[in-house]
Amino acid sequence: TKGQKGIKILAPTFRKETEVVVDEVTGEEKEETRQCLTGYILVSVFDVSQTEGKEIPSATSNFGSDTELLEAFKDIFSSKYRIKEMELRSTLGGYTDGKEIVLNAIKSEEQRLKTLIHEVAHCELGHIEDKEKSRREEEVEAEMTAFMVTDYFGIDSSDYSFGYLGAWAEGNIASVRKSMDTSFRAAQDIIGTIERAFAEEELQKAV
Repeated sequence: TKGQKGIKILAPTFRKETEVVVDEVTGEEKEETRQCLTGYILVSVFDVSQTEGKEIPSATSNFGSDTELLEAFKDIFSSKYRIKEMELRSTLGGYTDGKEIVLNAIKSEEQRLKTLIHEVAHCELGHIEDKEKSRREEEVEAEMTAFMVTDYFGIDSSDYSFGYLGAWAEGNIASVRKSMDTSFRAAQDIIGTIERAFAEEELQKAV
């Protein structure tokens, strides 16, 4: 709606890089292009109450469809966390106690994947043991991390994540800025873990 003030949240930025790799089987050189996470920018979004027209997803709604990445990500992180799926109330995506991650089985596969990364971020960022940060800071850091990771792998969770971030940040730009570096580093670490696992899997297939 005209005259409304936007809520500032983060959106990741990427660049394409091409590198020459050697096929482990044939020994031939080939070029591979991949997206590299380079940073993030502040963008303005609006809460649903500030808009008119077609209804958009809320912070607790479902999004997405099927993705083969869900099982792959579960396999990767199951070496460190117990991961299970069960039916939870519709407003919950999942939760973790630092050792076990529970995903809501009634959600779409893309939603469950995003939630998996959100809960992994909570664990990797020490939110379970360290209670020095506020719940708001923890949720902003975890969701910002999950958004950057899933976006890197081609899953658009912007409608959900922007609403979630807007709700928890409550328009507090200082709170969002404070979480930038932490979330960016966490996203890079998680992306690195996943990429290494994918590379090892490809190598094993080639042997």
